[in-house]
Amino acid sequence: VKKLNINTSSVDDLNMHPYISKKEAVAIFTRRVKTGDYTDMQEIKKVALMQDSLFVKILPYLTVK
Repeated sequence: VKKLNINTSSVDDLNMHPYISKKEAVAIFTRRVKTGDYTDMQEIKKVALMQDSLFVKILPYLTVK
């Protein structure tokens, strides 16, 4: 499985993931722009639209490196 780097991915890149909606992609991207790069995957839980069930589903497919 090729992991998607959330620190370098665009909104469109994130939105292409089957589990991430356009709104969630925008929220992930916007938080990164406002607060800087994610340092670990647990930080993605702070994204406004991130629910625990979605986090568990997407965790294996994303990386911060």
